[in-house]
Amino acid sequence: MARQTLTAGDCAVIFPGLIHSYRRFTENKILLLIFSLSMTGFHARSIQKQIPSTPFLSASDLPADVWLSANRLKGLFIHGQKEAPSATDFSMMESAWIQVLLALLMPSLHLQERDLSADTGITYRLIHYISEHFQEPLTLEQLARELHISKYYLSHIFSDRLQMNFRQYLNHIRLDYALQLLRTTDYSVTRVWEEAGFNSQRSFNRFFQENLGGTPLAYRKAGN
Repeated sequence: MARQTLTAGDCAVIFPGLIHSYRRFTENKILLLIFSLSMTGFHARSIQKQIPSTPFLSASDLPADVWLSANRLKGLFIHGQKEAPSATDFSMMESAWIQVLLALLMPSLHLQERDLSADTGITYRLIHYISEHFQEPLTLEQLARELHISKYYLSHIFSDRLQMNFRQYLNHIRLDYALQLLRTTDYSVTRVWEEAGFNSQRSFNRFFQENLGGTPLAYRKAGN
């Protein structure tokens, strides 16, 4: 699982199908670029067949033009759709800047062949299942039955691959969804924790406090 604390100017490059997460512990700004494999040109084959030995690059390791290219791409999304003569021209400009950015980053990623082991396949299956069912009552035993895997082996996968236990992972998924609802809806806090799949307001508030150091209402009022 891709997981590390990033500081100002650092960069993370996550290839398709890789398990990863982002957590914010302090106030900061990030530039998040998500794009289709079809936009990556001749880099597509490498992205499909290989993965970075580490997806994290410190600010000191980045080529000088990386952030220039990234900000040009950001500017394209903000202004380019109005300035481009047609949707096709805009798409070509977008793809060109993505390929420039990847050309700068790829040499520093130290690519290696993808791991196609059984554990990796199981990990993708359980992540997908949880993403589809996290709003429902869900237990490790139920997950094991659905995936036809021993719950003890499943526990090992969580601790070894995801570096947390089943309950912690499930609650992080639920918390991320709850934060989205707090930011984008006027739902009551009760409706938020119910929609996110928590079994009580007490467990929701406790997990919220442990991870964000405040209350859901304070988070909403702060306008995060």
